[in-house]
Amino acid sequence: MHRSTRVTWTAGRLLAGLLFVAATARAEGNAIPQASSQPGSQPSAQARAEPLAELGSRLAAWSSDAPLRVEVEVEQKHRGSAPLHLRRTKQIGDAVIEWGPRGVESLEQWWFGAGARLSIWERAQRRPVIGEDDRVLSDQEAAELADPAGSLGVLLEGATLLADEPSTWEGRAARRLTIQPAMLAPRNAKGREREREEPGPLELRLAVWLDEVGEPLAVERSVDFAAGPLAAQQRQTLVLAQVDGRLVVSEMRETWTGQAVALLRGQDDKRVVLRSAKGRVARGAG
Repeated sequence: MHRSTRVTWTAGRLLAGLLFVAATARAEGNAIPQASSQPGSQPSAQARAEPLAELGSRLAAWSSDAPLRVEVEVEQKHRGSAPLHLRRTKQIGDAVIEWGPRGVESLEQWWFGAGARLSIWERAQRRPVIGEDDRVLSDQEAAELADPAGSLGVLLEGATLLADEPSTWEGRAARRLTIQPAMLAPRNAKGREREREEPGPLELRLAVWLDEVGEPLAVERSVDFAAGPLAAQQRQTLVLAQVDGRLVVSEMRETWTGQAVALLRGQDDKRVVLRSAKGRVARGAG
């Protein structure tokens, strides 16, 4: 693996690992407590929590573990630079997700080639995934594509609403909620004071666009990490669609950028487009 490739890969794995640890702690019941309100500020805090409570209720209604088959097309690009070297790659692949009561029950995936437009013959030449780093989709990505309502609902548990403001999404009027998930919030007043004076190395933000009746249209997740010579950023946008009374992702756009010292840089861009999503007969059904 080239050095510039390792920059983005290492930073990405580091961010994913930190988020996984925080999420695991919450799952085991070690929830991070909320900041206590100052006297006289409780009505304001309660009012700011109401949009999140409403969104959480809507997401719970849109989440489903009913059998679903999702087919997507994936385009992935990499650009890395190092002294006297520039490396660019591009791959096109497909994946089929079987979703059910156990979550991702099956994930088939393969690569085709490196062209923006592939011929029928090229699409017939499937190249199987050969390793963990060669995967078209991770299990986490597959779960988000099939059940974005469930994934987002977890991030909203104990979250703090930072802003609720008018906005637009793809030319239509919308509301934009800016949210800080609780998994990265300081544990106590001393920690919050320290964060204000010296922000930590990892910052996570969510933005959710809602339509005129409060249904989610899109989600943007941003992760920023900086520690000494190592820096990484992730920007992920999920465009949502409704299929048979549930939410699925119609398009996912994601960019990872990483830098180690001044000369090693890497960027990975990924675009996932929904080709079909339909219910299926549950396994074992007569």
